Amino acid sequence: MEQESLNDVVKYANQNFPTTINAAGIQLTRKLLAIDTEEYPVETDQCISYVHSPREAEKLLWQLLEILDENLGQKYAGSSRALYHNTRPWRVNKWREMLTPGLVYVIYSTAATTTATQRRNAPFSPLLFLSFMLTEEDGLVADDPTEVWTVLYLYELQLLPRVRRLGLAARLLGDHLAQCGRQLCTRSRAGRFSKTRFFGLELTVFADNAPAIRLYESLGMQLAADSPTVLDTDSLYRLYVLQL
Repeated sequence: MEQESLNDVVKYANQNFPTTINAAGIQLTRKLLAIDTEEYPVETDQCISYVHSPREAEKLLWQLLEILDENLGQKYAGSSRALYHNTRPWRVNKWREMLTPGLVYVIYSTAATTTATQRRNAPFSPLLFLSFMLTEEDGLVADDPTEVWTVLYLYELQLLPRVRRLGLAARLLGDHLAQCGRQLCTRSRAGRFSKTRFFGLELTVFADNAPAIRLYESLGMQLAADSPTVLDTDSLYRLYVLQL
């Protein structure tokens, strides 16, 4: 998407995702990271720019890849060829995907520190993250599956075991990301950044990830029109959407 679109996504992420979260006594602090380009750089100091700080960005992305490995490494190892249509190791494929221009990361970490100085100097060790971007998709609605819509596509929502079962996933997706989507929808209706209509949120989930599917359905998400269903027993994934 064009520069204005990426900066809108970053702006709304900064506005809607809290800089700190207290969950069951665990204090989480936030960082934003955007995969921008020389042609379309991020225009705010509230977000780490891949263009301007590639080493810092890649160090952080490597930590996120480790979270993915802990959560889904075995799953990706067994399905990488089907998902990416090549024989490269899944971590290579995922790394390339994580560097897709336009992706925005919201990352939360906690540090066992007590003073402000200690917190500033403490290493940033992520416990959870989301990644998402504006893109265009069809196959969303049964009435016209060929219509192309703009969506805020959620690539990842990953939490380490320490911060699961605290309601964070529902809060981050159902409240904060959805509000970003609503603001983008309003901007789209004003004709500010997209030639196609804004639909809402979309994501892909492994078909056997029952807890995640229950979460998405509890938030009102539904199968996209062209998503594989439970009848497609050979399918690896499902596509879920939330119209805003």
